Amino acid sequence: KCRDMPEHCLKITLATLLLSLACISACAQKHCIGTVYGYSGMGLYHELDTDDGSFTRVTLYAETAEAFSGRTSIPGISASFTWNFAIAVMESVCGNKITIFAGPGIAAGLCRDFKSDTGFFFGLKGRAGVRCIYKRNVDISISIAPVIGSHLTFREEAIDMRYFKGGLMKAFMPEIGIGYRF
Repeated sequence: KCRDMPEHCLKITLATLLLSLACISACAQKHCIGTVYGYSGMGLYHELDTDDGSFTRVTLYAETAEAFSGRTSIPGISASFTWNFAIAVMESVCGNKITIFAGPGIAAGLCRDFKSDTGFFFGLKGRAGVRCIYKRNVDISISIAPVIGSHLTFREEAIDMRYFKGGLMKAFMPEIGIGYRF
């Protein structure tokens, strides 16, 4: 029964994140769909701008840090949600909008942590960075997105719970996002 638990928890977390996305989209003004790339993984994201200048991001992510390190051949998977607030907004002479942002969120997934077995992780996620929205609806961003949380490994009769080291390492590995706004 313990072996089915990580998949079950991941499905519940993904359903919760998708439901949150649906609720937020009712009041959103602009959408952006794109891809994100970094050493710790790559994924797809959907952003929604709100009326107050903040934006939300839901990301489905392939956790590849352990695969790139050669410790596993199968990447993990995760989902996250962040609510990002604009700290500063500037406009270039060409009319491009540059935003410095930061915000809190949550993340959960199933992956190998740094030199450990595959397990379920969950935690609080932070995100900070800069994004440039070009007049032609292209959105390019660079950010860091650390996760402070727990990594659970299920053994025969016990659950091994440790800090999610891979999430803390994301504070030092920037992500580059490329998206299209509509």
